[in-house]
Amino acid sequence: MRWNNYIPIKHNTMTDEQIRDAGLTAFRLRAAEKFNMGIKEHNPNGDKGMTKMTQLQRIKSAQEECMDLWFYLYSMELEQLKKGGR
Repeated sequence: MRWNNYIPIKHNTMTDEQIRDAGLTAFRLRAAEKFNMGIKEHNPNGDKGMTKMTQLQRIKSAQEECMDLWFYLYSMELEQLKKGGR
């Protein structure tokens, strides 16, 4: 994924409104790319997909995604603490 292409060059001087707009644009572009990659990986023949999952299967999948998110955030927190960050 080429996600670095979606980071504004002067991101450290952006206003809150610019951060909002850039963040929404980056999400839209990144989310579409990631979702399309997921389709290729998990549903290449079109015979599966979210609409064919039960509600409980979608809940479990979302919970698993939250678990992944937790560990990404936790590792970032540890890195910041190691650097003396607050």
